[in-house]
Amino acid sequence: EDEHPSLEHILPNPDFIKLTHDRSKEIESVYEKCYTYILKLEEPLPDLRNKTHFFWMSAYQFDLALEHFPEIADKDHSSGPGITRIHIENRLNRKIDVFLSYEEWLEYHST
Repeated sequence: EDEHPSLEHILPNPDFIKLTHDRSKEIESVYEKCYTYILKLEEPLPDLRNKTHFFWMSAYQFDLALEHFPEIADKDHSSGPGITRIHIENRLNRKIDVFLSYEEWLEYHST
């Protein structure tokens, strides 16, 4: 999301809207947001203190987990290539691994 797609020569009106969940209001985006689904989290949160590898699909989920379990900050974190990655890298002040899907991440860590 931090890169302009430069589609003016292909599309007459390249205005984009970010389709996202209802709890992403705190995460910055250059695009107007359209909240299309509700993020439901397990209550209470599972105990993440002894986990070592994470694949995040939401910056909000990452922030919530880090708030409750700050000890996971130095663990292995991954996400897709979008705004979630940028947000997590900014919070951790380091690069994280990028995968195109959870399935790709799972396959990589299972072999």
